[in-house]
Amino acid sequence: MILAILSVSALCFFLFAVLSQRGVLRRIMMVVFGALIILSAAGIAANDVNHFGMVQKTTLTTAPLVGAKQEKVLLAQPLGTAGKENSYLYRTNPLSTKVLVAKPGLHATTAVVDGQKAQVRRSVTRWRYSGTWSAFLFCWSGQENSIASTDVTFVLPSDWQVVNAK
Repeated sequence: MILAILSVSALCFFLFAVLSQRGVLRRIMMVVFGALIILSAAGIAANDVNHFGMVQKTTLTTAPLVGAKQEKVLLAQPLGTAGKENSYLYRTNPLSTKVLVAKPGLHATTAVVDGQKAQVRRSVTRWRYSGTWSAFLFCWSGQENSIASTDVTFVLPSDWQVVNAK
């Protein structure tokens, strides 16, 4: 909607600047529509750079951990040539044959920590509009529910092993 406001204010500014008679009304309307153009462009830039009008909402899910191929084994697959980061293969349902993959990325992290019960904690942070006014202005931006970060933590008891999948 902010794009529509920018377009309409630019058109109105042009019409008042070119077609209207000289006078106080013309100057006032040019200032009003010029300010709308500047504010709309600044709002678009602020939303693009700093997620203006948006807040982060985090959801945390915890599921029991089942080994990918064998019980009590978490498979780690090294990424890249340095092997500093791993993607992990796991299952959360013992009856399922579908293996899930948790891999680190630009906005994603994976970690393995010690604990009492084998489980996987997944924390997903998403961008949401802070109010109805922001949702109205930036409804066409496609940023609602975009992922800001994902953190996957594997909690493993001492009897579990982390094995390379190679």
